[in-house]
Amino acid sequence: MRTSILAVMVLLCCTVFANADYTYTIDDGYFPALSLHDEETLLMGGGGGLDFKLRDYSQATIQDTSSLGKYSGGIWFLSMGGYTHLNFSGGELYELNIHSAGRAVFSGGRIDEIRSYQYVEDIPIGDDPPVWIPDPHIEIVCQDDYYWNQATNILTGRWLDDSAFSIQLVNVAGYDPVIENIFFTPEPSSLLLMSIGGLFLRRGSQGKRIDRPISMLYTP
Repeated sequence: MRTSILAVMVLLCCTVFANADYTYTIDDGYFPALSLHDEETLLMGGGGGLDFKLRDYSQATIQDTSSLGKYSGGIWFLSMGGYTHLNFSGGELYELNIHSAGRAVFSGGRIDEIRSYQYVEDIPIGDDPPVWIPDPHIEIVCQDDYYWNQATNILTGRWLDDSAFSIQLVNVAGYDPVIENIFFTPEPSSLLLMSIGGLFLRRGSQGKRIDRPISMLYTP
């Protein structure tokens, strides 16, 4: 599998090589299509592609890309399924489609659209009785002045480096709204480790349940 993907990528004139930490590294070039499977990993520091898919347990770290343009640069379409993980801290992405148990962390760069094919379930923390918290799949690391416009479904704000973002959230019929699948935090974190001190609590039939962190409340 690794040899076949590497051969295709070289043929497509992308600089792809393996290192000690990642299965593949891309620093320049452009690929029409690329899929990661099993537990493969990718570090991207430049270049771009038209169609990028994460499958199974694969992971991608995207730190930068070329300027966005269909068939020319950036990443036009990125699809996640399985138990995949995306860490996006820079670069330009037109559309993200997130499925199954995929998880994504955004902390910089340009993201034009997010489509979520997921449900947000409650998970128990502790016991006797447990505390129930919502478990979104998308984490956005940004300053706390973000704003969600209910009429346009556009999310705007500023990354920690003070650069601006504007993301069109596209709800998919039959799944939870994208805004409910987003967790906002001022620094990268795991939901299982985050403090519950600033959360709303209310009694549920099976113990305490947390509706949503205060920082996740949005104003129409």
